[in-house]
Amino acid sequence: PYAGKIYVSEGDKVNPDTLLGENLYDPPRIFILQIFRGRESHMSVEKFRKNLLVQVGTEVKSGQLIYKEDQSFLESIISTSAFNFLSPVRGKVEKIDWENCTLLLREIQDYSFEPYVINLSQRLGVRPAFIKGCLRKHKGDFVTTDELLAVKSWKKHDQIVHSPVTGTLTEIDTQKGTITIQYISKDLKLQSCLQARILHISRNRFIELEYEGLTISGSIGFGTMADGPVMWNESFVEADLKFGSIAVFPFALNTKQLESVARHKLDGIIVPSLAEGDVAELLGYELGVGITGGEALPFSIILMEGFGNHRFRPELAAALKDANSRHGVLIPHTQIRAGVIRPVLIIQN
Repeated sequence: PYAGKIYVSEGDKVNPDTLLGENLYDPPRIFILQIFRGRESHMSVEKFRKNLLVQVGTEVKSGQLIYKEDQSFLESIISTSAFNFLSPVRGKVEKIDWENCTLLLREIQDYSFEPYVINLSQRLGVRPAFIKGCLRKHKGDFVTTDELLAVKSWKKHDQIVHSPVTGTLTEIDTQKGTITIQYISKDLKLQSCLQARILHISRNRFIELEYEGLTISGSIGFGTMADGPVMWNESFVEADLKFGSIAVFPFALNTKQLESVARHKLDGIIVPSLAEGDVAELLGYELGVGITGGEALPFSIILMEGFGNHRFRPELAAALKDANSRHGVLIPHTQIRAGVIRPVLIIQN
């Protein structure tokens, strides 16, 4: 988990559509800087400790000098150049590995979602139509604050423009001589999906919920967490497929029926089994069943019995029939090796 915004407090009662929290940014990137990479024969822990210019907690800019070796009198006589290391990235120093002379930096996420327009024509002193020849980035590239954007070469010196913001280069306008940079968020929202009470919030990173309901474990699941009314279907009738519902079928569906489920935009299905080939076709790749869940599917799936052509056990069929029209939460995540996790359907009144 990585830090985000949480909108509820301990003790709050929440509904299935309550927004618990969200992450505006993608997970922060981690950068590993090997100071002596390519110069391993010169690596020395003592030298590294003496010449490192940053410490844990330091915020580093792209191009900032973070390691500097001073020349000794003898080295200056024989014209041996001193070694300096400039950070190729922007980030905060999270850890220093003294033994391996390595730094671990975490991406600093202070990005604005507003588009930022830079007039390169004016900054470089070139005609608008010529800015593409000066750019060191392409449309669609992700750039970070202080990263090199454009260079105009002169006889005596270069005119350089660094990015003032972090984001994606979304537009290059050769009529106006401008470029636009904007941070494009995937915005991960987490809804409750349950009628529950907030029991505990830990370090602004996760939420523990307390709820009442019946939990039914399955064999294997695919897709993402989903919720909606549970609908029991004795037979497969397209007219009975309800948008946003979790449909239960007491038999294996074939490929055409799975296509119908996707077309009617159901949130999920519960079945005793499916043919392994049909699941692979739906996923678009052969199954690796060690860990499943999180797949980009049009609907989520729980197989209660496994692969093949099975029926529900009588007691399970009775429980699922009784759940008809009640609120259900489908959690397909499965791990069948060490630390077994089974997919579950939670049924609430």
